[in-house]
Amino acid sequence: MVQWYCAREKGECKIIYFIKGNDEECTIIYEDLKWGRVETEHIDCSALKLIKAICAHHELDFDGCRKAVSVNHGFKQKIPVFIKENWLLLYPLTALRDKNSIWINYYAVRRISGNAEQSTLAFGRRASFSERMIQRALAKPDQPKSKASYSFAFDVRMIRQQTERCRRVDDFVKQRRYEILD
Repeated sequence: MVQWYCAREKGECKIIYFIKGNDEECTIIYEDLKWGRVETEHIDCSALKLIKAICAHHELDFDGCRKAVSVNHGFKQKIPVFIKENWLLLYPLTALRDKNSIWINYYAVRRISGNAEQSTLAFGRRASFSERMIQRALAKPDQPKSKASYSFAFDVRMIRQQTERCRRVDDFVKQRRYEILD
């Protein structure tokens, strides 16, 4: 189920843009850094089940990830799931139990625009990704960055609020890492 995501260990590198799904299947939109293109993958499981499998692959418990973020930041609903710094911090646009869920990777969002009825998110590699990881994954170091935009039927204010919450989580993680190193 997560073999495509784990392919990074075989010399490939893929950055999730977002995961959209229902009870039976989900679609993953991601950038393949090795080839410099945006791709789509369909998987026969719910988005929530896939995210739990990705957490397990990184030796994390999905509920534990949510609880840690909730305790440290006081979030009660639509809690982001932090999996790997500068790589995967997913936030939901819907309730956890919603059958048609959408999870956005905070680290892949470049720009947010829209209004109360519809939002457009521009995705692509940002400076926050570790350049060393990217250079190892790319076949050609001077390969251009991929860019893609997708529209969602959600209020832009809610998406910006979720993005701000993820920024707080990311800042907290970076601060803790530096405290440990001191």
